[in-house]
Amino acid sequence: MKVIYKILLILEIVAGFSHMLIIWLMGLLSSLPILITMFNDGLDRVLLSALGLIVFALGTLGLIGVLQLLKLLLLKNASIDSPTKLKVFLICGYAANLFAICFVSFEFTFKTLLLSLPMIVTVHLIYLSRGYLWKSS
Repeated sequence: MKVIYKILLILEIVAGFSHMLIIWLMGLLSSLPILITMFNDGLDRVLLSALGLIVFALGTLGLIGVLQLLKLLLLKNASIDSPTKLKVFLICGYAANLFAICFVSFEFTFKTLLLSLPMIVTVHLIYLSRGYLWKSS
């Protein structure tokens, strides 16, 4: 793989995931206070906090899957998880992203477009690594 291609691939990942990484870091910083104050209020607060933590965990798995796809594309001899596990990670990331889009707005706005960029980049990464993902595990 040519160096220019690798640089463009890294730039695509940075452009597509930079804002979601910031959101993920804010979730990481706020997860401990959420866990501490989760049980102070009623059941609705517990369920809402648990839902937020589940979406955060799904997003973490999705981010791990995308980083493994990037590692597969940049380093041909890299050892990564099995294709089945990688597919599960990517599905978790899609679920977290779809939840974020539905939580923000059901209308097509700039925020919706910005939140759907990681999904578009992930589809491109899946297309580039389709040979590995579609082989039997």
